[in-house]
Amino acid sequence: MSFIKVDQTNIEKEHICCAISDKKGENCVASKKAWLKERFEDGLVFLKLNARGKVFIEYLPAEKAWCPIDAEGYFYINCFWVSGQYKGKGYANQLLDLCIKDVKEKGAVGLAILSSAKKMPFLSDPKYLKYKGFQIADTAEPYFQLLYLNFDGSDSRAPCFKPCVKKGQTQEPGLVLYYSNQCPHTEKYASVLQEIAIQRGTDFKLIKVDNVESAQSAPTMASYQAAGVSEGAFRTWIRLFQTRGSEGLLPARKKMKYSAELKVKVIKEYLQGGISFETLCTKYDITKPSIVQQWISGIIAMRSSDLQTAEEIKRRRD
Repeated sequence: MSFIKVDQTNIEKEHICCAISDKKGENCVASKKAWLKERFEDGLVFLKLNARGKVFIEYLPAEKAWCPIDAEGYFYINCFWVSGQYKGKGYANQLLDLCIKDVKEKGAVGLAILSSAKKMPFLSDPKYLKYKGFQIADTAEPYFQLLYLNFDGSDSRAPCFKPCVKKGQTQEPGLVLYYSNQCPHTEKYASVLQEIAIQRGTDFKLIKVDNVESAQSAPTMASYQAAGVSEGAFRTWIRLFQTRGSEGLLPARKKMKYSAELKVKVIKEYLQGGISFETLCTKYDITKPSIVQQWISGIIAMRSSDLQTAEEIKRRRD
């Protein structure tokens, strides 16, 4: 398959991968496309596979990046995503190679990208990037890593985070959410979180970042750098905020443990029918639906094994 460069001439007819179409009453696609149109003037490049899927890379000169970094002479990758059926077919390598070729021709000294100590669903995979030669340039709380690829192999001009973002703290009181339309989904869910906070009486402030200067001086990154966040991940965040408050949005210090009694209770309730994994998570304060799914799958596998054993015994008796 070939790749398409989305720009001012074709953006109205091309989908933008992370938000292919809007659901009724939503404005995700339109808001992202409006944001892209303004960034094209800053040198942003949006390159995608000619297919109806999430296979793309988005990058621009670092001095115009909506991220609080110092990276003179670098280009910054906003989002780099290959998902679903397109994984494992070499598209990530092809997109990265095309990006490197392009920015080298534009005189860049290297590439920079936001990642994390461990793989996160809304950030590029650190293991893959390091395999491709990226190194850690800087770190910021709670788990962010600024990775870079210098084309001449020198670290004398390595990029770094700006001081405003190193601690991930703000002087604003209460819970503060920064967001922008760089990610097509954030505005929709930011409003949902605000409604929940109001219902709970939580001290909550919503700050929309609408220009590059504000983005580069913000005390956080992920809230508007979440171009790869799935709707499932957002729903999980909202549910954790509903059940645990602001503490539920912080990185887990240790793995949650659930009692055998709770597992049995949840499994029985699910098998009775009429209730979803997400509803069970909310009801019993379970971190994510995949945990419940794993418990159910284990029971189904045990039942299948028991059934096969019973059938084998019967055959032997016959």
